[in-house]
Amino acid sequence: MNVAIFTVGSNPLPIYVVAKYLLDNNRQDKVELPTPDLLIFIYSENSDKYLEALCSKLKTESNIDKINLGDKERDREIVQNAVKFNLENLIRRKKHINSIHLHYSGGTKPMSVFSYVAVEEFGKKHNIKTIYSDLDPEQSLIRVGKETYPIEKDLRDCIKLNIKEIFDLHNMNILNSGTQSYTFKKIDIKKFSIKAINSLKMKKQPSWKAQIHSMKSEIKGKLPLNQFQKSFDEVQKEFGHLMPVQWNEVVSSFQLFKKFIEFFDGKWLEDYILDALLSLQQKLKIDEIKKSVKAMYQTRDCEIDVVAMRGYQMYYFTCTTSKDIKIVKGKAFEALYRAEQLGGSHARVIVVSLLPSKKNTRQYDHCIENLDKDLSSFEAQIEKKVKLIGSNVLEDPALLSKE
Repeated sequence: MNVAIFTVGSNPLPIYVVAKYLLDNNRQDKVELPTPDLLIFIYSENSDKYLEALCSKLKTESNIDKINLGDKERDREIVQNAVKFNLENLIRRKKHINSIHLHYSGGTKPMSVFSYVAVEEFGKKHNIKTIYSDLDPEQSLIRVGKETYPIEKDLRDCIKLNIKEIFDLHNMNILNSGTQSYTFKKIDIKKFSIKAINSLKMKKQPSWKAQIHSMKSEIKGKLPLNQFQKSFDEVQKEFGHLMPVQWNEVVSSFQLFKKFIEFFDGKWLEDYILDALLSLQQKLKIDEIKKSVKAMYQTRDCEIDVVAMRGYQMYYFTCTTSKDIKIVKGKAFEALYRAEQLGGSHARVIVVSLLPSKKNTRQYDHCIENLDKDLSSFEAQIEKKVKLIGSNVLEDPALLSKE
């Protein structure tokens, strides 16, 4: 029999991806990476909930064993003995082991190191082939020493996860699975967005934006909608034929009025990013694109502005019409936390804001250049995970697509 061992940590994604690939009987590298007859998961009390989700998704595809370390995942002797005992037990049950494949992307460093030592000693004792692998987040390949798999392929093209499956793996409940629809269908979102960006780039807040803020604060009191006509007309004056909805429509529907305010308050930027992604979906092999995805985790809700999936890799877009570097930085850190939680080191974050590329005398330090410095000084690894898009890119649809 062939055995695959996985160390389970706080992100089950790499484990699921590699296990799914190894269990695929149609792949061409089964000699180098034998198809496992048994999956063994090494876990602690901190990762048992992730193991439960993994087993739920894999139980129909393979036999599964579990090694529970309790709270001793940093105890070398306990980890090594637990792994060796489990493997020796297979021998005692007269199970002939041809190979042991240890995948160490998921667990903590101590758990992975101690498991490696145990497998290495056991393999040498019984003259069994041992394989050690990692899922490379930069190359999207399974790395075994100097060799990578699949050969001449991208792993994202072999293993695909949708957004719901990502949340399921993390025991998060979907409240809103998101949509590919624009907030308002009868609108040229490119022209509208460029108009809004050019208006909001000005140092002084435009009158239409002030009116939207005023309506947003007052509408909570559910005042009669006809009281807002003057404010609506001020917005209409700015956007003219680009208005997505007319006064005679919004005045008759409180829900439509709320949607109108949310759109002008910033939802238009999410629609603009959605539009750019949809136009690139086939070219970039994007499997799924959604906006306004909402989920719940331990009574805490989480909303993703726009998300794109290529294979198992998540691209997490956070959008804000702010030009304040502190606000944009806060959005960036929140997005990095959520993306790491859901997609691990494989996820990528794209922060979309109205910050200009470089600082000028009017905007002081509020620019993409300085935000980039702030993020990279916080943690070098962040540079590889985050992309910053500002007003200079947004005002040019062709440049936005290129970025």
